[in-house]
Amino acid sequence: MKISIIGGGAIGLLCAAYLAPKHKVTVYVRTASQRDQLRENGLSISLGDKVEKHHFSVELFENWDGSGDLTIITVKQYQLEPVMKQVKKLSDDIRALLFLQNGMGHLQALEELTVEELYVGIVEHGVMKLDGANIRHAGVGPIQIASLPFYGKTRSSKIGERLTETSIPNFELQMQTDLLWMMQKKLVVNCLVNTLTTILEINNGKLIENKHYVRLLMPFMEEITEIFEWSNDQKAVIKQYVWQVIKQTGANKSSMLKDLESGRKTEIDAILGYVLALAAKKDKHAPLSAAFYEMLKGKEQEKKGGI
Repeated sequence: MKISIIGGGAIGLLCAAYLAPKHKVTVYVRTASQRDQLRENGLSISLGDKVEKHHFSVELFENWDGSGDLTIITVKQYQLEPVMKQVKKLSDDIRALLFLQNGMGHLQALEELTVEELYVGIVEHGVMKLDGANIRHAGVGPIQIASLPFYGKTRSSKIGERLTETSIPNFELQMQTDLLWMMQKKLVVNCLVNTLTTILEINNGKLIENKHYVRLLMPFMEEITEIFEWSNDQKAVIKQYVWQVIKQTGANKSSMLKDLESGRKTEIDAILGYVLALAAKKDKHAPLSAAFYEMLKGKEQEKKGGI
C-alpha cells in the first residue's frame, strides 16, 4: 500500500521504520532540517543490541496532498489543528485516515469527517526519539485500531483489515471492535503513567517497583475508574492492563516527562484535563486528579520560566 505518515516524532518514525519494508511510505515532517537529515542518513532504529537503518521518502507537511491508500496522523493532540484544516480541505481525495493520539478529546471532531475509512488507535510501544533520524524501541507492544463511525453509521474497514493482516515482527497491529473501551483503557494508562512519572521524574517501571509510588497509583486509579462508573470486573481488567503497559515500557520515560524536560508543551489538558471535564459533567469529586493536574501545570509553567 501507499502510506503517508504525518509527524516526525517518536511514533511517526516508529511506524515508518516497521512499515517501510512492506509498503511505500512517505513521512511528512514539520522542519526542513529533519527532512534533510532523514533523506541523507535514513532512520536508525535500535531494539536491544540490534540497530537497523531504514530509508523512505520524506517531505514537508505542506506538500501532503491526501493521496494514497492510508494516511497515519501521529502528531500530538494539541498539534492537530493545522492537520485537521488540511484534512477537511482534501477530504474528497482521502481514502483512509488513522489517528494515533493520546486522550479522547479529538474523537467528536473526527466523527464529522467524510472520508471513506476512518480509524483511531492506541500505541502500546515504548519508543524514544533520540534525534530527528534516530529512535530507540524500548518496549514492544501492539498498536490497536478501531473504525470510527460517521454519526453512528458504519464505515468501510478494508484498509484497516489489510493493515492488520500483515505480519510484521515486533510491530503487531490489531483490529478492535469496541472503540470506546479501547480508547478509555489507554486514557486511564496515560492519566496514571504520564502524570505520575512526570511529577515524580521517574521511568515508567518505578511506579510499580517502588511501594510508595504504588500507594499513589492505586487510589488515583480508583478515582478515575469511579468517574467512568465501571464495574468491579472492568476495574480488574483496567488494573491488569495498566500493569502490563508499565512492564512493557518499564525502562522508558513517558512522553509527557520527555516533553517537560525538553521545554515542550505537555498533553496534560488532552489527557487528565479530559477526565476532569468528565468528572465535572457527572458532578463527581476528583481531588487527586485535580491536585495532580495543578502540579503538572505548575511544573510546565516553571519550566517556561513563568511566575
